[in-house]
Amino acid sequence: PEAATHYILGISGDIYSELSVDVQTYYKDYTSLVVYNREKKFISEPDYINGKGRSYGFETLFRYKYSFLDLYVAYTLGWTSVTINDFKYAPRYDRRHTLNMLNLTRLTDEIDLGIRWVIASGYPYSQTIGFYDRLTIPDLGRDSFVNDEGKVYTILGGKNAARLPTYHRMDITLTYKYQFERINGNVGLSFVNIYNSKNILYYDRKTLQSITMIPFLPSAFVKVEF
Repeated sequence: PEAATHYILGISGDIYSELSVDVQTYYKDYTSLVVYNREKKFISEPDYINGKGRSYGFETLFRYKYSFLDLYVAYTLGWTSVTINDFKYAPRYDRRHTLNMLNLTRLTDEIDLGIRWVIASGYPYSQTIGFYDRLTIPDLGRDSFVNDEGKVYTILGGKNAARLPTYHRMDITLTYKYQFERINGNVGLSFVNIYNSKNILYYDRKTLQSITMIPFLPSAFVKVEF
């Protein structure tokens, strides 16, 4: 089983009536992690073994609220590592910097505008650094294998030693609240990734082409309450 000890120290309060702040620092000691056995050589050896890890950093949140405006700014700085038999690496979810900004504006009593923007460091990944052919030779009596084509295999760099490019995206939501007799709810428009940022999800191992995440995606929604 997995086990961890988590330490958190934080402070929060109002700088003045419209501006509040929340700051936390944390340290998490993973005393037992279930990880893939990278050194497995024989079928009798286990697929998964126990490893250790740790994560630490700090988080801060500022909130400014005045009249029709509600603004949030959150920043996180963190480090995460996993160790298996003295081999240390950054796990897939390790992210150094994350900045989130959220603006909620009440345009009228019925209409709300929400704008969210995020920018963050890229996640780690194992980079493809080359290829090689593995040729199977079923008949050792043949004179030549020059024209034979083997199966292509990928050569990887260090485990999660590379980083994806910086991630950033802006989403906008416009909501109209309505009420008709005993029925109320809201309708709205949502625009995901409004400037169509080409955020990379992963690189194809064979072609090395980048596979991107959600492109610009508009949608509409309706909510009804009785």
